[in-house]
Amino acid sequence: MRQAEVESEPMRRRILFCSVSAQWDNLGDIEIRQTLVDWVSEGERSVTVFVGTMPQSYIDAFAFSSNVRVVRSPIKFQVLLLRAILARRASIAFAPGPQLLGTQPKILAKTLANFANVTLVRLSGGHAIAVGRALRGSGRLAKAIERALVNKFAIYTVRDNASSSALGSALEMQPDLAFAHSGFASARKGLALISLRGDRKVDREMVKTAVEVLKGAGYDVKFVTQVKRDDNQHSELAYEFGLDAILWGSKSHLDQFDTIRAAYAEADIVISNRLHALILGIQHGAFPVAVVEPSADKLPTTLSPWIQLVSVPSVGSSAPVLETLLASGFQARKQTLSLDVDAARSRLHVLKSRVQEFL
Repeated sequence: MRQAEVESEPMRRRILFCSVSAQWDNLGDIEIRQTLVDWVSEGERSVTVFVGTMPQSYIDAFAFSSNVRVVRSPIKFQVLLLRAILARRASIAFAPGPQLLGTQPKILAKTLANFANVTLVRLSGGHAIAVGRALRGSGRLAKAIERALVNKFAIYTVRDNASSSALGSALEMQPDLAFAHSGFASARKGLALISLRGDRKVDREMVKTAVEVLKGAGYDVKFVTQVKRDDNQHSELAYEFGLDAILWGSKSHLDQFDTIRAAYAEADIVISNRLHALILGIQHGAFPVAVVEPSADKLPTTLSPWIQLVSVPSVGSSAPVLETLLASGFQARKQTLSLDVDAARSRLHVLKSRVQEFL
């Protein structure tokens, strides 16, 4: 929405400020931020969205409505926010996803800037909202600032059962925002998809045994990329194991989104150490199997509160878990998963209504 249009609105209408700037090559980041933007922009509410240095392909993957104003410059975004604060028309929403409570000057500066913006918004009569956060880190000053900041929010929710411990304060827990959406599921469910982080070494035994079990069960096994930096490793693994790979390549973000959604719709199982590969698979009716590493708690802490999580170790044979999963009761497990996902989605529907009450 252009400034002239904003200024012609009744003074009682507030402008909601938020950011969708994130990892430019991660479709999961787009998924959860799209949910937030959908919630706050519904009903022709005025929204100003910061995109920063995100490439145009990333921005084009969002379905922004006409009442959403996109701003690249951080200075311009801050000026617009301060103007709205002075006009007593500003509210602010913090993007979902991880936040590091560290000791680095850059992290502390961002935490202090957040504190200042929220304080000014609250003093002007506006509201601050944060949903789907995930807190990690041990910086004492950053934690102290964040604890003080939480008290200024009308709504502050986290997506896992580890954030409260990280902050040292009780926080409201709600499902990851990607659970808010459902997707189409094909009647043809013959695929088993594997999506693995490209920034971590992959244990070949884990992959080899998974492929053997899945092929033995009649599945067409493929690797799939929803974080572009995973492409190279997926290509190497596909060649090594004689499988196809659904790579990102030169496609736009939107085209790759369409590509992987079509694949998830035909998948019966998704095996991944990527959180949103699992949840996007769930959206389209696939059963998630988490690849869990001893040093990383993201998947179990985010998923276990809402679904009965099945996981394989990141090192060693994955055959025992997968054989047990597929041997008997698999359809019953899928039905239980569907009920769990419906419950998570219902919780987010209620959260959406609560968020909109403050806009």
